Amino acid sequence: MPRETFTPSTELPRLRMLLFYLMLTTTIHYAHNYTQAADYPPVPFIYESPKAYRIGILISYPFHTFCGFYGYRLYMSGKYRKSILYLGSYASLGVRTPAHFFGGVPQIPWFWFLTIFTDFFAGVALGVFCYETYASQVLSSVPIGV
Repeated sequence: MPRETFTPSTELPRLRMLLFYLMLTTTIHYAHNYTQAADYPPVPFIYESPKAYRIGILISYPFHTFCGFYGYRLYMSGKYRKSILYLGSYASLGVRTPAHFFGGVPQIPWFWFLTIFTDFFAGVALGVFCYETYASQVLSSVPIGV
């Protein structure tokens, strides 16, 4: 049964759950990706070597995780519109994990393979949350016909 309305102030528990799940799955996946970078196929023009994977993780994981925490803090303080940018940035950490397949299929055990998809779905779920927040704050305030 779909929700009738989306009210950001009542959605805080759902946001906490989404952030926890995304943080859990990305931490597991990116830690494995960092320690076992040689097991993942090179992604042309982005991560062409295990060293490139590691450098990318050292930069992107902390940056986007900080964005997630900051976005949560903004959301908690009622700055919903501003929080969307930061939460969306954090969502991208999970959404882009299937990019591993641009270089081929990773030859990794099934559990680690599964984390590619759990990252993706957690990122998409947070992205949907961001869109719902956007729609409730921005789209609902625009007069029809403008």
